Amino acid sequence: MTLLNKISEILFLETAVAKNGFRIAVGMVLAASIAIVIHAENPYWAVFSVILMMQSTLGASLERGLLRLLGTFVGVALGYFLAGLVVNYEILYYLTVFLVITLANYLSLNSKYPYGFIVLGITVYIILAALLMNTQTTYQFAIWRGIEIAIGVVCGWIVMFFLFPVRASQQLEHTFKQNKQLTMQILSEAKKALHEQNYMDDGITYIHQLNKNIVKLRSLQSIIPKEIIQNEFKVIYFNAMTEAQLTQINFVKDIYLFVTEHKVGRRVVQQILNVDDIFDLFIELLNIEDQQQYLAQCHQIQILIDQSKKAWDTISDEDLNQYEVWENINFYSLLNSLQALLGVCEKESNIQNENYQLAQITKKAEKTKKSIFKTLLRYDVDFLKASIKVGLSSVIAIYIWSQTNWPIGIMGVISAFIIAIQKNIYDVQLQGELRFLVAMVGGAIGLACLYFFVYDFPVLILSLFIFGWIFGYLSSTESRYAYAALQANMALAITLVNGQSPLLTIEPAMQRVGGVLFGIAVAFLVARFIWPVHPKQLLKKLANKIFKLEKKIFDNILSTNKKIESTQLSQAISEYLNLLTTFKVYRHDDDNDLKQAILIRRILCRLSTIILTLSYKTDYSKAKVLANFYHVNLDQAHHAISELIDRLEYDGLTQQFKQTVMNVKEDISQMLNKIRSERLHMKVKKSPIDDGMSLFQLLEAYLRLLNSLLNTLAYNKKR
Repeated sequence: MTLLNKISEILFLETAVAKNGFRIAVGMVLAASIAIVIHAENPYWAVFSVILMMQSTLGASLERGLLRLLGTFVGVALGYFLAGLVVNYEILYYLTVFLVITLANYLSLNSKYPYGFIVLGITVYIILAALLMNTQTTYQFAIWRGIEIAIGVVCGWIVMFFLFPVRASQQLEHTFKQNKQLTMQILSEAKKALHEQNYMDDGITYIHQLNKNIVKLRSLQSIIPKEIIQNEFKVIYFNAMTEAQLTQINFVKDIYLFVTEHKVGRRVVQQILNVDDIFDLFIELLNIEDQQQYLAQCHQIQILIDQSKKAWDTISDEDLNQYEVWENINFYSLLNSLQALLGVCEKESNIQNENYQLAQITKKAEKTKKSIFKTLLRYDVDFLKASIKVGLSSVIAIYIWSQTNWPIGIMGVISAFIIAIQKNIYDVQLQGELRFLVAMVGGAIGLACLYFFVYDFPVLILSLFIFGWIFGYLSSTESRYAYAALQANMALAITLVNGQSPLLTIEPAMQRVGGVLFGIAVAFLVARFIWPVHPKQLLKKLANKIFKLEKKIFDNILSTNKKIESTQLSQAISEYLNLLTTFKVYRHDDDNDLKQAILIRRILCRLSTIILTLSYKTDYSKAKVLANFYHVNLDQAHHAISELIDRLEYDGLTQQFKQTVMNVKEDISQMLNKIRSERLHMKVKKSPIDDGMSLFQLLEAYLRLLNSLLNTLAYNKKR
C-alpha cells in the first residue's frame, strides 16, 4: 500500500483501524477541554485515560474503563489510608510500597481482569510517592487523581457510544467469515497436495492467519457477555459458534498437516475419485448461506464419504496387497478426518436453532460456578517471583528519587514500575528503548506546536487532535510497535495539556523524558544485575509447561467423560511465540539457542494440533473393543506415547530419545500390520463396530504424532 493510499484510508475513515484512531483523537480533545476548563491539577491524566481505555470494540472499552475507574477509586482510598499510617515511619513506608506493588502485580497475573489490579497498584504507588513531595497536599492530589481519571473514562465512553460504535459481536461475525475464507483456501491447498509429489506447502500462510484468529476469537468471546447483557440467546449463540469454529480450525489444520506431512496414498486416491469431489463440496458448503441448502450439502458430502469408505473397503485383495499399509491406513484416516469436519459444520448449523440455545442456557444454569477468590488465591511460584521483582524495582526507584531529589516528578517511579512488569531482560530493554524514543518524538512534536502556536489555544487543541489521530491510528494496528504509538500519544498529551493557559511551561514534557530515562535505568538495573531473567529460561519453563498440558489432554483421551481444556494450552503457546519473537529481536546469544527454541516451537504446535484433534474425535472405548478383537494392546501403545510426551523437555531431544520414539513407532506399525493382515483374510467373520476403522484411526494418529517428533528431529539435524 502506497503512502497516498494510507493517507486516504485515514482521512476518509475507510477501515476500522482508521475509525478507532479518529475516536481516540476526539476523546482526547474532549477530555483535555473539560479538564482544562475546570482547572484540573494535572489535566493530562484525563487524556491518558482516554488513550489507555479506548479499545476497538464498545464492550472492551466499557470493561477497560470500568476497571480503570474501580482501580483508581479503590487505589485512591487505599493509598490515602496507607499514607496516613506510614507518613512518619520510613522503613514501614518502603515496606508498604513493596508489599502493595508485589500483591497488585501478583493478583493481576492470577486474575481475569489484570488491568484493574495494575491500575490499583499504580494509583496507590502514585499517592505514596506524592507523600514524599508534600505531605500537606496528599489529600488534594488523591482527589484530583480520581476526578481526572473519571473525566477521561466518561469522555471515552461517550465517544465510543456515539461515534462509529463497534460491537464485539460484529467483529466476531467478521472473524467467522474470514475463517470460512481461510478454511476454503486451506482445503484447496490440501486437495492440491493430494496430487502433487513436490507440493510447496503454500497453505502454511493461511494456517498462520488461522492461528492469529484463534487468539482473536478467545479475546472477543470474553467481551460478548458484557455487550449483550439482556439477550442470553445471543450470548449462547456467539459462545457456541466460537467454540465450534475453534474446533473446526483444529480439524482443518489437522487435515492440511496430515496431507502435506505424510504420504496419503495417492494411488488409492486415484482409484477412489470421490475424495476430490468431497473437497470440492466442502469448499462449496462454506459459501452457502441458506440453512436448508447447507444441510442438503452436508448430506451430499456424507453420502460421498460413505461411498468412499465402501469403495475402499471393497478393493480386491490383489489391489489391496499392492498398496503399502500406510497408504491404506492414511487414506481411510483422511476420510475419518473429513467426517469429523463435517460433524462440526453440521453443529454450526444447529447452533442457530433456538431450541439448541435454550438447551444450552438450561445446561449453563445447572453448572456450579468457580469462586473468583479461589482463582485469585491460586499459588504460582513463577508469578510470585515476577511480582517480587516488580516490587523490588518500585522500592528502589522511589528510594533513589527521594534521596537524590531528581527533577523527574512522579513519571520516573511510574516508568520504573511499568517497565519492571516485563518478565525478562530483553523485554525490559525493548520496552525501555521504545518508551524513551517515542517520548522524545511525541514530546518534540508537542514542543514544536508550543513554539509556533503558544498563544493560540484553539490551534494547540487542533494540533492535539491531528497528531492524536495519527498516533491513535498507529496504536490501533496489530503491529508489535503499536505500544510505541500509544506512548507517543501520551508524550504529546503531557506536553500540550499541562494545566497552564496559555500553555507556557515545558516542565511536564521534560519530567516525562527524564522520568522515562530514570525508570529505564532502575528497571534495567534490577533486570540485569539484581534479579536477571533471561528469555531462554522463560522459554524453557513455558515449553515444559506446554508439554505437561499436552500430556494431560492426551491422557484424558482414555476418560469416558472427556473435558478438553484447550484455552490454557492455546494461551501458553501464544505466550511462547511472543517470547520467541523477543528472543529473535535481541539475538546476542549463540545461534544454537535460537535454533533450539524454533525447533521446540515446531514440536509444540504440531503436537497440540494432533492431540487436540484426537481429543475431539476419538472414541477410545470403541477402539478398545476393536483392539481386544484383534488382540492388540492399545493401552500399552497409549501409555508408551504418554511416557514419551512426559519425557519431552526443552533440552531433552537427544539421540537416545529419538531411538525410543522409533521403537514405539515400530511397535504400533506392527499392530497395524497385524490388523491389516487379519482383515485381508476375514471373508466371512467380520470385526464388530465399523470393521476396525476407529482403531485404525487412533493408531494412525499415534503414528502421526511419532512421525511429527521424528520429522522435527530431522529438521533440527539439517539446521
